[in-house]
Amino acid sequence: MQLLLLYINRSRRRKLYNPSSVLISTKEIYGSRYLKTVICYVLRNPVDAGYKRDPREYEWSSARLYFSGQHTDWPRISDYKARKLRSLAGRYDYPKHWRMSGEGIIDYEDFVSKEMVESAFGSIKGMLVFMSIKKEDVQKMNYDCEKSSLINLSDAELISVARKLATSLHWSSLENMDEAHKLNLAQKLRGQYGCSKKQVARVIGIPFALAERVLV
Repeated sequence: MQLLLLYINRSRRRKLYNPSSVLISTKEIYGSRYLKTVICYVLRNPVDAGYKRDPREYEWSSARLYFSGQHTDWPRISDYKARKLRSLAGRYDYPKHWRMSGEGIIDYEDFVSKEMVESAFGSIKGMLVFMSIKKEDVQKMNYDCEKSSLINLSDAELISVARKLATSLHWSSLENMDEAHKLNLAQKLRGQYGCSKKQVARVIGIPFALAERVLV
């Protein structure tokens, strides 16, 4: 996404988009239990967003594949005529042996490891146990993903973000904000953008010793 925004800026010969505004995060998977929790966290996205009660009913989710024995009979990409394929996939060059529906949905079996997922859970019962992930665990996963952001904001960019966030929360300006609100704001910025404690302290205007002691 960052490269795409850079390409658009260069092709239009002016800065239309800021690539650093794209949030990218990575998270190390450690242990089989955490792996299963992460898989179900992803599969539950449509449920947590309010679309469906069962992730397997959501057309954009691979949840329907696991332990179901279901397979699609969609045509392979190589079977589509060039004009029809362009209308479905644009200019993306997908592998020709992949399957695609008439609505442009790629068959999930072409790019997810169905065997690995089923082996990890062992049975549909084992998967459903992890599907019932608690709300607090979902919130913690969200926080962990946000905290692992790889984007490095400059001080000027971070100050701009901090001012907008303070305004959206109906807090005072940075110059007039009390220490409690500053610490709260610092924690939000660190959690969302992964900024160092030193940078957050410098931008928000709190002692580094305090930031080092209080911030997560």
